[in-house]
Amino acid sequence: MNRAAFYAALRRRDSGVFGTSLTQGQVRGMDAILDEAEARETSLRHLAYILATPYLETGGRMQPVRESLNYSVDALLTKFGRHRISEADARRYGRSGSRAANQQMIANLIYGGEWGRANLGNTTYGDGWRYRGGGLAQITGRANFTTFGMAADPAQSGDLIPAVRMMFDGMERGLFTGKRLSDFTDYRPMRQIINRMDRADDVAGYAEAFEAALRAAGYAAKVAPPTPSPLPSSPTGGGLAWVIGLIVDALKFVFASMKGR
Repeated sequence: MNRAAFYAALRRRDSGVFGTSLTQGQVRGMDAILDEAEARETSLRHLAYILATPYLETGGRMQPVRESLNYSVDALLTKFGRHRISEADARRYGRSGSRAANQQMIANLIYGGEWGRANLGNTTYGDGWRYRGGGLAQITGRANFTTFGMAADPAQSGDLIPAVRMMFDGMERGLFTGKRLSDFTDYRPMRQIINRMDRADDVAGYAEAFEAALRAAGYAAKVAPPTPSPLPSSPTGGGLAWVIGLIVDALKFVFASMKGR
């Protein structure tokens, strides 16, 4: 794969992603994803969708991030039901005017309680903040961090290489939602791998853009050479005579073919 051609294609004004320039962080993140894809022999279309996912989830940074919960009062009231956060708590902890949001309290409220226990496996007060979204695909909750071996140190989700491997494992093996890349052929329904159908059209469009860049760069997953079929077992006692018989039969076939021309 020609990575220079890949990045040149992404920097085209009409590429559909990024714009006309890339930061070192964006390139470093995509290089790590490409390295992992080549090691795993990931197919082109699956890789395109894998690249599209952090493009959305990290706001185009292509680096693992921890979730921001800098919600305004209005955003808390609009985005989350009262079973997640009361109006009083939304007004108490949400961003308002010059007052910053209390992100830790917000996380513990919207990811805690009965909802957090049932949906995220958050069993202890403080789990909401401790296990807020992290990584390239933004996993959330104690149960998900446990699945990827990061429950003891959720900050690992902010490290590039573990975050890349976690994203590939989650998307290829169905560890996020039970849906995996191989379950789908079209980009739009692939969004179910991460987050139901939230912004499915947007991510599908990003995947098309990454697919075009990968094709321009000549990306192709490595394909193992076919294993030659073993020779049939020789009949009992065949030995050298059996091998000579195979050669004679082959020569007869060649001569017959030449006569038929």
